[in-house]
Amino acid sequence: LLVQVHQVRRYERGSIIHARDNECMGLIRILKGTAKTFMLSPEGREVILYRMFPSDVDVLSAACVISQIRFRTQIIAETDCEILVIPAVYLADLKQTSLPIRCYIYERLAARFSDTVLVMQDMLFLRMDQRIAALLVREADRSGAAEIRMTHEEIASRLNSSREVISRILKDMEKQEIITLKRGRIQILDPEALRDLSPE
Repeated sequence: LLVQVHQVRRYERGSIIHARDNECMGLIRILKGTAKTFMLSPEGREVILYRMFPSDVDVLSAACVISQIRFRTQIIAETDCEILVIPAVYLADLKQTSLPIRCYIYERLAARFSDTVLVMQDMLFLRMDQRIAALLVREADRSGAAEIRMTHEEIASRLNSSREVISRILKDMEKQEIITLKRGRIQILDPEALRDLSPE
């Protein structure tokens, strides 16, 4: 049934994959590219909950199928994306008739809830320099490179902060010779100092 009903959709960078007022998509799996899931306040403030990479699965886009979800999220393509979708109407039937699929859905929901709680925990309890250090360490580990291609604006968006705050802290790190700032890039000079600052 999944083979028969699944869809593959493609989105350009910056496109809205799922929005609060749009259709209930169902379960999605990232095939290519990256996407971010976030909540938007009535004032327009964006809080990123988590990012998704190839092979990641998301169920918050299936809120109409899972009655326990009481909030609405939005998903935007950070790069050009290719996404596999199991439409909500079929997912709802499978959830009722297949115990393994129902268990899988709630396991993914629990994992996403954990991601969201960690974001809130960081926002509430960590200093911004610790959060920046943790982000830089994660990106360096993921890419395997000492140079990270990210702008101050992108870091601010990822950490739900302002560009001015991020720029000030990055300049302080540069003065300590932990990093070097370049246009659209950050070069890590002292990985150990960065890891010591990171809470992870």
